[in-house]
Amino acid sequence: MQRPATVVLFALSFLVGGSATDAQALGWPRTFQQSSGKLVLFEPHVDSWDSGIVWRQAFQLTPAGKPMTIGAASFEGTTSTNTETHIITVTGTRVTGTYFPGLDQAASPPLAALLSSLAPPAFDMSL
Repeated sequence: MQRPATVVLFALSFLVGGSATDAQALGWPRTFQQSSGKLVLFEPHVDSWDSGIVWRQAFQLTPAGKPMTIGAASFEGTTSTNTETHIITVTGTRVTGTYFPGLDQAASPPLAALLSSLAPPAFDMSL
């Protein structure tokens, strides 16, 4: 009798919590790559979430053919929440500020522009 109960609980865990694949797809870090470079975004830290969402995020940015740079950025976007799946969809992502430790100010604008071009305009994250 133990086995049927285990199978039922296992099946219910997928219905309630989503599948392991869904959880992995919503995990961090996330990598975005284009011919201009590669961006690795680490877990966001939400500063405010009223009518829109404001967050900070650490990243690794590698321009094509150049060395990797680390930094942090502030972002803004709008959200929609699916309370059944516990997934937030962020759209209209905008970079509002950047910080590149150890770089002079002249080197920052091209990297900030590359970050803006590689950052996803929309993404999902777990509620």
